[in-house]
Amino acid sequence: MAEKTDIIVIGAGASGIMAAIGAAEVGARVTLLERNSAIGRKINATGNGRCNFTNEDGNNLGHYYAGNKEFVKGVLESFPVERILEFFESIGVVPCLEDEGKYFPLCGQASYVSEALERKLASLGVTVEKGVKVEEVKADNNGVTVRAEGKTYYGKGVVISAGGNAAPDTGSDGNGYGLARALGHRIVEPMPIIVQMKTKGGFYKSLSGLRVKANVTLEADGKEVRTEYGDLMFFDYGISGPPVFHISCEYAYIASRAKQIFCLLDIVPQINEAELERLLTCQSKVMSNSVEEMLAGIINKKLIRLVLESAGVAGNKPAGVLLPKEIKQIASALKGIRVVPTGTKGWENAQATAGGVTLEQVDPRTLRSRLNGKVAFCGEILDVQGDCGGYNLTWAWASGHLCGVRLAEAVCEGRK
Repeated sequence: MAEKTDIIVIGAGASGIMAAIGAAEVGARVTLLERNSAIGRKINATGNGRCNFTNEDGNNLGHYYAGNKEFVKGVLESFPVERILEFFESIGVVPCLEDEGKYFPLCGQASYVSEALERKLASLGVTVEKGVKVEEVKADNNGVTVRAEGKTYYGKGVVISAGGNAAPDTGSDGNGYGLARALGHRIVEPMPIIVQMKTKGGFYKSLSGLRVKANVTLEADGKEVRTEYGDLMFFDYGISGPPVFHISCEYAYIASRAKQIFCLLDIVPQINEAELERLLTCQSKVMSNSVEEMLAGIINKKLIRLVLESAGVAGNKPAGVLLPKEIKQIASALKGIRVVPTGTKGWENAQATAGGVTLEQVDPRTLRSRLNGKVAFCGEILDVQGDCGGYNLTWAWASGHLCGVRLAEAVCEGRK
């Protein structure tokens, strides 16, 4: 059985849906193929089921990671946050601005976002076929051929928006990389990001589940790469929480390049190191108990052993006999417990993917392949990643829209 259309979009995630909408608005006939039984499964999982669909700072290049920032800049400028908000308002999704610039739908339900997008697709006449797993894509001078289980599709162009490897339970298993490779595209090795980090030796079981406010700094070869503040969580495998999710994006890029990588945990972010030294000095003079008991008034008791091991000071030592250098060592440990990351948790825990189709083989003005202009890419399958906080969805909407519109303009022009 064969079907003919103008544009075939592979993958009905955020970028694929937006590519289909953009192409259809230009006038192309569009068929959107999704392997799951419903579209937008990853959309429904974002923001803890509330869908953090963009961020007010989403146009800021500092929140994105790619080998070519100018590539990213052009895509974001083609469909900036202001237009993203206008688009969602036009389909009935009322944006609600929350902490850290995050936009959620006012209704608080991610499922409503997917439903609104599906209604928009229907209104534009986009053919959506679910439960279709694509096995092969071919492109030549006559157009494109997409083969799926028991079905073949013919079109004038194809958008590959099959996502990355993150959250495989939503259907993202890296299948799109194989399709891209078969068309001659190079793939930058995918790595999980926005994910928990494993540390050397892990942490004591007694710390597992502990949550504290902290600054987490990623350091590579003696240089500070990034510092993030927020809820830091300890587990037997390592560390988690929003600041860890943020620095995991940078970690993905330096893990194979840097010779020495550390995470510094500042567990008393409210006080600078000099003030902390003065506080500890005063406490040691007025307290007759042990160092451990003195620290119990400053940090969570579960962290004391970790701090003292890092400082190299015995916990049962009387506080009153602490030497100035020992007080300095304790203050330094409180402001920067040094742990060694050994990797991250797996794809099932990751929210996004680093790596993907190399940007060198994609035209930044259109997102069409430089190897064959009938093929285009958008979203997570490209080697572009964003921070936690709505930035990856911002990239998905912007790249999807540009990709769909430009490919459709080329197809429609060729049809006239």
